[in-house]
Amino acid sequence: MASDGVPAHKKFKAMETEMFQFQNGENITCIYHPTGTRKLYIHYGITSRFRMAMEKKSWKDSYTELQRLVLPPDTNIFNDLYGGRLVEWIDNVAAIVAAKHSRRRTVTGSIDSLFFLSPIHMGDIVHLTGRINYVTRSTMEIEVDVYSEEGLTGEKSFTTTCFLTYVAINQDSRPTEVPGLILETDDEIQRFKQGESRSVARHQNLLEAKKKLTDFSR
Repeated sequence: MASDGVPAHKKFKAMETEMFQFQNGENITCIYHPTGTRKLYIHYGITSRFRMAMEKKSWKDSYTELQRLVLPPDTNIFNDLYGGRLVEWIDNVAAIVAAKHSRRRTVTGSIDSLFFLSPIHMGDIVHLTGRINYVTRSTMEIEVDVYSEEGLTGEKSFTTTCFLTYVAINQDSRPTEVPGLILETDDEIQRFKQGESRSVARHQNLLEAKKKLTDFSR
């Protein structure tokens, strides 16, 4: 029973046609009453059925470029860039893209296979570019391309392309919704379709990994 004597479930039904605005994902409903007075109701069982209305974004809104100079602490005994250091930089670029697109807390969900096609030497300039290709309700696939530039000659070499998946989470560390992706060109549509195919494959790999974890725990 509400403080004004009207049962909460009847009050909600009386305002079914009113506008709902959700904040923090799912659990707060702001109801604009027809009388003009705004009242706040929290109804977890009902608000969880609704999804926050979000405007779609272009990949250009979150496109990110990063450059790094390879210094001695970044190299191995052969004066080449550590593979692990490059993975760190790739993850960093992808994290920035995910944050710009979602404006949510995000965590790394997966990193696809990496092939280092050319070495990066001490003194080289590493160029990393990140863009978003595909989204689901709460995940984002981000592509990071890497190439190196010889500091003295300017000669450039392609190093690798990596696909990472980021998951947006709320304050309870549960997956939360991200904006959709605007698809305007044939290239953007193709990237989205390819990302969808990779997402299906990742899901299958995740199921297999979870099965191994279950078997290991026995």
